[in-house]
Amino acid sequence: MAPIELIPDEDAIDRLIDFPRMYDGVKELIWENIFQFPRGEPESVVGGKYAPSPEVVHCIGREREAMTRERKPEMRYVGFIPSTAGQVRAIKTRRGHGFSVIHAPGEGIHHAEIFYATADEAPLTKKR
Repeated sequence: MAPIELIPDEDAIDRLIDFPRMYDGVKELIWENIFQFPRGEPESVVGGKYAPSPEVVHCIGREREAMTRERKPEMRYVGFIPSTAGQVRAIKTRRGHGFSVIHAPGEGIHHAEIFYATADEAPLTKKR
């Protein structure tokens, strides 16, 4: 397996978008479904260091679609949303909770993950 590398704030990250999971009935993007963190698990993104152009990101998306369709025939790769690691890390709640972006090459050298990052070990709880 490849070594884990630091992802600088200025590095591009791209979120692959799937149909039908991330779309509604009229095929409009549902932003709330882009990052769901099911069961507290991280969300996958493509790191720009190893996918330096839209063409490379699309190639990764099409390869992922081919593998996923073996178990989910309805799945389609439909594109990606670009950002940077720094933009994601800059998202913070008033209490300082946010996100971390970490290289996770277990699914390919290009693979990275976004995790919840708590401030000062404070639990993430819904304000009532």
